[in-house]
Formats: sequence, C-alpha cells, structure tokens
Amino acid sequence: MAAKRQTLAEKLEWALDFCRQRGMRRTHALQQILRVLFEKEHPIGWANLAKEPALRESCNPSSVFRILVKLEEIGLVRRLGSPGRSYYFMLSLPGEHHEHIICTECGKIENLDIECPVHELEKGIRRSTRYGKIYHQLDFFGVCPDCESPAQKALAK
Repeated sequence: MAAKRQTLAEKLEWALDFCRQRGMRRTHALQQILRVLFEKEHPIGWANLAKEPALRESCNPSSVFRILVKLEEIGLVRRLGSPGRSYYFMLSLPGEHHEHIICTECGKIENLDIECPVHELEKGIRRSTRYGKIYHQLDFFGVCPDCESPAQKALAK
C-alpha cells in the first residue's frame, strides 16, 4: 500500500486484490465491510459495523464477524480491545502504524499521536535474529477521564 493520497476506490481495489490473493472471494459483504473500514479510519465494533446502512440490509451480523475474523487471519484487519469487552476492528495497512490507548471501563479506543518507542528495538531484533517481516502491536490500557471517579482523579494529583 503506497501513499495515503490514494482515493477510496484505489484503496478498496488494493484491499480486494490483497484478499483475492489470499483466497477470499470478492463478495458484496467483503466490499462493503472494507469500504466502511476505510471510511471510518478508526476502530469500530463488529456489531456497529453490522448496523452500518451498507451492511444492515444485505448481510447478517454473524457473517460480518466471520469476514472480520478472516481479514484478521490474513493480516488486513487488527482486533483491538480488552478482555471482557467487545472487540473493535481496524484496518492494518502496510506502512501505517498507530498506537492506541483503551479504556478498561467503557472500552473507548483512541489513537495516540506519539513517536513509537519500539521501532528502534524492532530494528535491533531484526539484525540479531535475522527474522524478516517483524512487526509489533503496542496498546496502552487505563481509565479514561469520563470514567474516572472524582476520588481517583484526586489521588492522581
């Protein structure tokens, strides 16, 4: 996946080709799921994805979930969330990398605008182990300001 300046149609075509090369059929449901994920540009719960107008009438929620799991297996989608909470899904595109912070109370997920502290470590691991295609996933967990009680806020100061 090259530059971010690509149109939605170009990105979608690239993703559908990526799926086809890994044995997935080009179905209406697959096309719509990918389209919504590209349009949202942030993690979305599978139940909310299934309620999107483009999918609500044409695809049942269990099919949406199965397709998301398959997309995760081929590396095009990443599953986010904390144990005991609903999972959220987002595209995992080559050359695009985001760290997240996830609220352990409400499940809210936010992108962190930080320089990834693990990239240099990754390079050292690549050199010392000679592994290829090394990647990592770095997520932070905590309680968001909306969920934090006044008592907890006072202790944090």
